Amino acid sequence: MSRVLAEFALKLYDIGFNIVPVDVDKKPLCSWSSSKRISREKLEELLQRASGIAVVGGFENPWRDANAVLILIDVDNPQALEKSQTLRDVISKTVSWCTGVRCPSCFEKHVSVLEYGKKFKCSRCGKEFTVGEAKRGLGALVTVDYTTYEKLFKGSLRLGDVEFLVNNYQLIPPSVHGTGVAYEWVKPFNFSLPNLGICALTEVEVEAILNELKPRAREDRERPGGVKELRELSDTDIIKLKELLKTCYIPGKRQFIWLYLSGWGAKARISPVAIAKLLKMLYEETGDSDHIKTRASAIVYSYKKYGVDVESYGEELEKVLGVRPYGLEKEIRDEEVKGKSGLQEVLEEVLGEEQALNIIKEIEDVFGVASPYRDSVVEILDYEKQLYAVANLRKLVVVRARRSGNRMIYRERVAIGAPTNVVVYVNPIGGVTKYQITWETATRPKPLTIGPALLEEVVDRIKAEGLVVSSRLVGDVLAALVEGFVRKGRAEVRYEIEAPGFYIINNKLTPIRFGVSKPGFQELREALELLNELAEVWFRHIQAKFATAIRWGAIAPFIYAYKQCGRWVKWLYLYGASKTGKTTLGEIILRMWGLDTRFIKSGANIDTVARLGHVLSQSTFPVLVNEPGCALVKEDIVEVVKNSVENLVARGKYVRGSYIDIPALAPLIFTSNRYIPRDDALLRRLKILRFTYGERISEERAREFDENVKPRLGKLKAIGFFIAWYATENGLEEEYEAYSVKLLEEAFRAIGLEAPHWIRLGEEGSELDIYEDMRERIRAFILKRINEEYSRFVGKVIVERYDKEYTLYTIQKSELPLVDRVKIVVEKQLIPWLIGRGNEVIITTELVSELQEVVGDIGGLKSIAELLDWIYIKKKIGKRSVWVITTSLENFIEFLTPSIE
Repeated sequence: MSRVLAEFALKLYDIGFNIVPVDVDKKPLCSWSSSKRISREKLEELLQRASGIAVVGGFENPWRDANAVLILIDVDNPQALEKSQTLRDVISKTVSWCTGVRCPSCFEKHVSVLEYGKKFKCSRCGKEFTVGEAKRGLGALVTVDYTTYEKLFKGSLRLGDVEFLVNNYQLIPPSVHGTGVAYEWVKPFNFSLPNLGICALTEVEVEAILNELKPRAREDRERPGGVKELRELSDTDIIKLKELLKTCYIPGKRQFIWLYLSGWGAKARISPVAIAKLLKMLYEETGDSDHIKTRASAIVYSYKKYGVDVESYGEELEKVLGVRPYGLEKEIRDEEVKGKSGLQEVLEEVLGEEQALNIIKEIEDVFGVASPYRDSVVEILDYEKQLYAVANLRKLVVVRARRSGNRMIYRERVAIGAPTNVVVYVNPIGGVTKYQITWETATRPKPLTIGPALLEEVVDRIKAEGLVVSSRLVGDVLAALVEGFVRKGRAEVRYEIEAPGFYIINNKLTPIRFGVSKPGFQELREALELLNELAEVWFRHIQAKFATAIRWGAIAPFIYAYKQCGRWVKWLYLYGASKTGKTTLGEIILRMWGLDTRFIKSGANIDTVARLGHVLSQSTFPVLVNEPGCALVKEDIVEVVKNSVENLVARGKYVRGSYIDIPALAPLIFTSNRYIPRDDALLRRLKILRFTYGERISEERAREFDENVKPRLGKLKAIGFFIAWYATENGLEEEYEAYSVKLLEEAFRAIGLEAPHWIRLGEEGSELDIYEDMRERIRAFILKRINEEYSRFVGKVIVERYDKEYTLYTIQKSELPLVDRVKIVVEKQLIPWLIGRGNEVIITTELVSELQEVVGDIGGLKSIAELLDWIYIKKKIGKRSVWVITTSLENFIEFLTPSIE
C-alpha cells in the first residue's frame, strides 16, 4: 500500500495538485499552505512514513493559469444529498470517493472500533455494525472560476452537513481512515481527459447548490437558542427530578447522568443553569467525591453539541457550581463522555426496567421533549386505565404498558422492533399527512425505511414483514407513538410539498425542490442567442407558431400557481402534418426548464385515469405527450383532462376508506399528426397550433438540426432559471399572456440586448376556429344524411310543367337540384329526427346521438341550436311535449346550400 500510495501521490503532484502526506490520525507530517506546495523531494521523503495523502483546495492546482479554484466538497452526512438535487448530480459526474464510516441508523460519524477495519459501535445510539452495513461520507473535487469564488465563497464554507473546503485539505484514496477503513473511489480520476474528470461548476450551478442547502443551514443556525430562547425550570420541577434520580446517582453512573441529562436539557431548550442546579443538588446530597469541575464538563460538552453559546452562561454556571467547568477553556473529546446508549440504560442497571421507564416518563413530562438518546418513547393510550404505548428503542420492541405507582409494567408485546426515526410530511397546500418511518429490529441486519406513506400503509408493511405480534392493537399503538414522536420533538416535521415546481404559499410564488438562482451573464447570453437562432433560422418558416409556443413555455411551470389564484391557462395542442417540428418544439419548451426525457410521454402513458393522474401529480412542470389519440377518445380521460385544465384537482380516489385528492399540477403539451379532439368543451380548453403539409422540414434539414443544434438545447435551461428567479423575486402578474412576453423581454434586457421582434408575434389563424369547423361538420353530416335517404327512398321524379300545354314528364332523380331534394326529404319525413310542417323545419334530440360519432359532445340539442342560431323551444309532438330545434325551411336550406363568393 505504501508504494501504491507514494506513486499515486507523486503522480498527482507532478500534474499540479497540492499534496500533503498525513499520519494515521489524519494530521499533516509537515507544515503546509494552500498557496504554496512543498518540494517534490520533501514529499518523497515524507511519503515513506505516511498513512495517507490529502489534496489541498485553493489556487494551487493544475488549472491555476486559467484562474480556476479547486474546491473540496465534504459531505459529512450522505442524507444531505436529498436536499440538493444539483449537488447530487454534480457528485455523480465529478471525481468522488467514500470517506469514513457512519452509523447506518443515525448516521453518526463518531464510532468506537470493535474490530479494526471491520466492526464498529455508534457512540450516539449504541448500534453495532460491520463495515458492509455502514453508511459512508462522501468527498468530491470540483473547480470554479475566480469570479464565482470571489462572489460565493471567499474561503471555506459550511452549510449543514456539507462543507466546501478551499484553504483546507481532504484525504483521498488509497488513504486509510483511523478506524481501519480504506477510502474508496466512487468515480476516480480520468487521466485521459483534460479536466481529469473534475467538473467545472458554473456560477448558476454553485448558486443552485447553495440555495438548496441554505434553508437547512438556516434551520441549523436558528435551532440552537440564545439566552432569551432557553427556558428555566421551576424549583418544584428541579426538586422533583432530583428525587427521581437520587437513588440512581451512584459511583460508576454519575458522569453518565450528568452527560445524558445535560444533552436532554439542551435538546429541550432548557437553560444550562437550571440543569446545573439540579445536578449540583445530586452531587452534594449523595456525597460525590469527584471534582465537580470534571463533572460539569458534561454540561458544557452537551450544550455545545446543540450549538448553544455556553460562554454567555459562564458567570452563572460558575456561581451555581462554585467552579468554572472544563470545556469553557478547552474542548472535551467525545471519548471522554461516551459509553452508554442513553439515560434509560443507566437507570435500568440500578433500578430495573419498570422503574427506569417510569423515571424516563417523568423527566419527559417535565422537559416536554422526548429523550434524544436510545431511551423509550412513551405515549398515553387510556387516561382512566393508565395504559401507555411504549417504544423501547434500546431493546427494540413496541409494547402496551400499565402505570402502577412508580413502575411502568409491560402488558402486551405489540410489535417486533421499534420506530427509531419518524419524519412527518405535512403538505402546506393541503392533502393527507404522510410518514416516513425507520423501523429497526434486533434480529435483522438492516433497518426498514417505510414511506412516505399513510399510517395504515406503514402498519401493512410491518405486518407483511412478519413484525406484528398483536394485530388488534398495532394500529392504535403505532398512531399513539407517532404522535408521541411529533409532540415531544423527536420526529422531524417537514412542511413541504413532495412534487417539485412552483406554488402560491402565503400569497407568494414559492419554488419547491427547484433551485432558483439567477444564471450567470454569459450562460444566459448563450441561451438567448440559441433561442434567437432557433426562431430566426430553424423555425423561421413557422416563426409565429414558435413564438406562441415559447411564450406558453415561459409560464408553463406557473400554470398551477395561476390556478391557485383563480385563473387558468389553456394547454398546448400541436396538431398537423408530420415532420413539421411539433415534437421538437415541445422538447425545446422542456429544455428551457432543464427537463429530461422523463417528461416526455406517449398517449399510452395517460390512457387510464390512474395513469393520467400519476403524470399530472408529479410536478408543476410541463409534460410532453406525443400522439394522445388513444387516450383522448375515452370519455373518462377527456373529463379528467377538462377538469385538470381549470381546477387544482385532477381526480379523487379512495385509499383504505380515506378520500384522497390527486392534484392537477402539470400542464400538458399534446402533439399529434392524426387526431384532434371532438369534444367541444375540451377544445375550448386547448391552445391549438395547426401545422400544414407545406411547413414540413426536409430530411437533410432535420438531420442537420439533430447533429448541430439538438446537442446544444441543454443551454436553454438558463432561460428557465432566469424566469424562475425573476418570477419568484417579483411575483406573478394577472395577465399571463402579457406576463410571458415581459419575462422573455426581461431576460434579453438582463444581458443588455433588445428583445427580438418575433417574441410578440401571434399565430393568425393557427388556432383552429373551433365553432366554424363544428358548424361545417354539422352541415356536412345533415346534408349527407339527406342525400342518403333521398337516394334510398326516392325511385323516380315526375315533373309538372305549365306552359301552353300542360306537360308531365319523368327525369332521373340524380338530376334534381339539391334544394328540391332537401324539400322532398323534409316534407316526406324520410329522416326520423327531421320533421317538416309547412314552412317550418323541426329537429328532435335523435340528431344529437347521431352527431356524437362525428362531432362529439357539444352540449346537447340546445347547444346545437345556439351554435346554428336557430330556436330551441318546447313543442307538442303527438301526445308529448318535447324540446326541439325549429327554424324556417328557407333558413334550413340556406344553411345546407350556402352561397359561395
